[in-house]
Amino acid sequence: MFATQDMFAAVVLTVQAIVLYQIYLKHLYVKVGIKTWTAFPIIKEGTLLGIDFMYLISGGSQFIETESTMKSLFFFGAAVMIYFFCDRAIHIIRKDMV
Repeated sequence: MFATQDMFAAVVLTVQAIVLYQIYLKHLYVKVGIKTWTAFPIIKEGTLLGIDFMYLISGGSQFIETESTMKSLFFFGAAVMIYFFCDRAIHIIRKDMV
């Protein structure tokens, strides 16, 4: 992040630090934090995959880098799986109900 001056990486790092802090404290809004954290790679990698798909259907397949596309597909799939796993695995239990 510091070497490339990538502001997107700074945003992701900040959100990730907040989510990890929420997990550590077992915060009430940890589920929202995880979903917010996974939204960034879903949007980013989904956009990159959409661009590659448009290149493919428009006949510009020479512009598609296979390694980059596979990397985007992996991160997109992982983020989607984490997003949906969050719904099933994390349940909020209130202390006053226990």
